[in-house]
Amino acid sequence: MAPSKEGLTDLQKEIFDKINKNEVSEIKTLLSMNKIKVDFVDENGMSPLQHACYKGNKEIVQMLLDQGADVNAGQHEHAYTALHFAALSGNADLCHLLMSHGARLTATNSVGRTPAQMAAFVGNHNCVATINNFIPKADIDYFVKAQGLQTEPMLPPHLADSFHKFIMQVNVHPVRVAMNLQRSPGLLENAYKIQKVLEALRHREMTRGAETNEVMAFKYHYLSCVVAEIIKCQKRQEAMKGEKNDKDKISEEGEEKKSDVVEILIRKFLKCSKSDGVPEYQEAFLRESVREFPFRESTIFRQMVATLAGTDPPSAVSVVSAAINGQRGFNDNALVCVTCGEEKASKKCSKCKAVQYCDRECQRLHWSMHKKACARLGQSPSQNTKTSDVDKEQIKAKRPPRGPIEEAIQNGAVNDYIQEHCIWRRGNDRDSCPDPEVRVYLYTPGNNRRELDSRESDWLRHDYDTTRENIILIHGYAGGDNTLPIAVLRDAYLRNGSYNVFLVDWGALAAAPCYPAAVSNLHPVARCLSRTLTTLRNLGLPIHRTTCVGHSLGAHICGIIANYLLFRMNRIIGLDPAKPLIRPGRVNRLDSGDADFVEVMHTNAGYYGESIRMGHADFCVNGGKIQPFCEGRSNDQLCSHVWAVCFMALSLDNDGRNTIAESCSRRCPSGPKIAQRAGVYVPMGHHTPSEIRGSFCFNSILPPYCPRYHNGHGDDRCCLPGDMNTDLSFKKKNNASVKS
Repeated sequence: MAPSKEGLTDLQKEIFDKINKNEVSEIKTLLSMNKIKVDFVDENGMSPLQHACYKGNKEIVQMLLDQGADVNAGQHEHAYTALHFAALSGNADLCHLLMSHGARLTATNSVGRTPAQMAAFVGNHNCVATINNFIPKADIDYFVKAQGLQTEPMLPPHLADSFHKFIMQVNVHPVRVAMNLQRSPGLLENAYKIQKVLEALRHREMTRGAETNEVMAFKYHYLSCVVAEIIKCQKRQEAMKGEKNDKDKISEEGEEKKSDVVEILIRKFLKCSKSDGVPEYQEAFLRESVREFPFRESTIFRQMVATLAGTDPPSAVSVVSAAINGQRGFNDNALVCVTCGEEKASKKCSKCKAVQYCDRECQRLHWSMHKKACARLGQSPSQNTKTSDVDKEQIKAKRPPRGPIEEAIQNGAVNDYIQEHCIWRRGNDRDSCPDPEVRVYLYTPGNNRRELDSRESDWLRHDYDTTRENIILIHGYAGGDNTLPIAVLRDAYLRNGSYNVFLVDWGALAAAPCYPAAVSNLHPVARCLSRTLTTLRNLGLPIHRTTCVGHSLGAHICGIIANYLLFRMNRIIGLDPAKPLIRPGRVNRLDSGDADFVEVMHTNAGYYGESIRMGHADFCVNGGKIQPFCEGRSNDQLCSHVWAVCFMALSLDNDGRNTIAESCSRRCPSGPKIAQRAGVYVPMGHHTPSEIRGSFCFNSILPPYCPRYHNGHGDDRCCLPGDMNTDLSFKKKNNASVKS
């Protein structure tokens, strides 16, 4: 049983506090002035090392390891190790540091998941690759000693460190492998010995019996093929020496570059055919490397051959990379170097701004291929995507009148979408949380509003009522703290008077017209919100009385948050979860596994909203597709998608008696006979019983929560133009720039 927090000394409490605030210098001072063991644990059984790993702070972790922290120690209530937390943080360098200090790669938590599996589950592919490619130094030390009848070791001892680093590289693009071989001290000069050691490692991995590792065996084989190709280039280069005549004389500097065998090979790898732009030499080399793998009965060989032999196969480099590092469950929208395939390539061609590079060296190597297309790439965006101011005004003039919510959503729709003008978050960057663009506001009855500040020691102060139920509201694309349509639901909860409302504002990361960026930012936003929710829980927020309500993209954030939590969420309500650009897979969207009870409301299934069943209880409103009061409007699909918020607001009153639904088929049905289906009747929305399972249908031809149709009760912003003579007041009441 983990000790209580009261059992900790003041010094131990201070260490935990400094770690949680990432105060590196203060931690260093505390550890240097107080010689104490650092393997003590808090009330959750977490040691300081585990806290630092959870924060992803490599510098603090290094200090704790230097202080003698046990990398495998811990009494966490769910059996998470320091490596589990590092994998969840997304810091690959931190994972490598822990493994180099002896962290167990096969340790499992209470649900039987290893650190690599947890990293894969939350989409931290860089951590997965780092863990799976880790090789203990002891495996290399075997080759630096002469074995049996050998007169000298296979690997010179002074090459052990550089060779160990070389074989653990994650990026297996042939250009990057060649560059790493050249940059590793002594490896290129001893290429023949390196190739022989790689072949020996390949053979050893395939002859371990039950512990055979086909993936690492193929990786060793692939690296040996790249080294062998460099050796061939060296031999060809040596054969060409002395054959130059007077006409071919070049300067000494030029001679040095021309004799650089690695650069010669890299340029061959990068050279593309004129017809389809495919790097022919690279493709042929990689396919030949796969074909030469000697263990033909292995699963990995059969899978790669089947993929490469199929109709319209992917590139060979992607097949090899997937075989070694695994398939990715979703796209990280990573910026990849066009030369070597390295991710997080922060440089661009200064002329066309269309291709990414790691550094000037990669740009120099690729320039001979890129210069032919550079001018064309630089001109195409301005010719194809720009819309003149006159055209924008004409588009606006032709648009028929809309309601306030629709107008807010469409604001900026005619603007030019330029990727560079959007905000993109990586999600696995070090110290990415708290994100200054992800804010949480606490609203209490009386409309008191306060932003939660991560620098404060107590977020739940006097304006938080512990007797009320807690609601977390998350807007969707083009939304914000005080924008439509989420403001309607916020005000409905506050008018009821029984709720503490936490409203999440991630509007800067979901601004119009940057919808692709908003989708890409779902995981980074969810990661930061999971930390906020964890802090609130530690400060006394009762999770069993907390509901996450999200509209459109916000519904998916509610679900993705669960992937980063170490505890179970209580209840999630998804209001017409967004469909466009949302990739399949449980880690990328809301689903029934994200909380004890997940409820989904479908109002525009198949267009703006998802059409599949996603929760424990799915409600199909008026058939789930086009709402009857939206028919004939300028954008009936968008109108139907947005008014899910008003249906949810309607459900808050009278204990849900305003939104009674009946059971229907599994998918959202459509047609006039829905109301005739007999079955179980349940309230839709906030008051749905958590034990309910299945699909339910709700029908109402009138705009929900519009005062004209609900005895004056509701919100004018849920009315449509023509319902009331309030068109002007609508626009003044909430001058928003939002969407779902």
